[in-house]
Amino acid sequence: MSFELRIPPDNLPIMEKIFDLTENQKKIIYTKFKTHKPLKYDEEIPPIEEIEDFPKIFDFIVILYRLYHNLLEEQLIEDIDDFILQLSNDFIKQIKSESSEDIDTKILSLKQFFKELLTTVTPLFYFQKATNLLRERSKLILKTRIISDIRPVFKEETIDSPNYCLITHNLRIQYSKEFNTKKKVFFALDHQDLINFQKQIERALEKEEELKKLCQKVGLEIFEV
Repeated sequence: MSFELRIPPDNLPIMEKIFDLTENQKKIIYTKFKTHKPLKYDEEIPPIEEIEDFPKIFDFIVILYRLYHNLLEEQLIEDIDDFILQLSNDFIKQIKSESSEDIDTKILSLKQFFKELLTTVTPLFYFQKATNLLRERSKLILKTRIISDIRPVFKEETIDSPNYCLITHNLRIQYSKEFNTKKKVFFALDHQDLINFQKQIERALEKEEELKKLCQKVGLEIFEV
């Protein structure tokens, strides 16, 4: 295949930390993923004493999992072995030189670790499935912003100091479409529009709380992606 996986330079330090993990530390990470529960919106991955920068390692592995499935879906890789081979090959090119024997041993261990983690951890599978379901829409909101302003109303005959003004609001929505293309759209809002939005959002949050209670009753875990 012509596709070549490239590890971004910003992620290389975390990849190096994973590369240097002991076997016991890898077992700890595997167990953490195996027993991981969905986080709420404002929650962060808690650190663990045995592994430095564990939250960053956790996030990076989730990114790798998403990337693996996305590339597989786009048929840019053949399987998990192809993905791990490309990942490890690019990593070898970018890391500082070590003894060949040390690299070979660590790379083999790294491949086994990633393969086991990316193919057998159930919470990761369901998280990826939930994320894909969320993305199966024509447009996904990335950012929103409301810009408020005052617009003076001038007389038509003369340009005197205005006696009247309007308070206006512009809703800016940035969204993504197919192939990750980003677009922006603007909407003019008045005071009543803001009140209507507020009521609708408050009602949506109330319905969400009721749906959460329903999920808890039937034992469903909620992915807040």
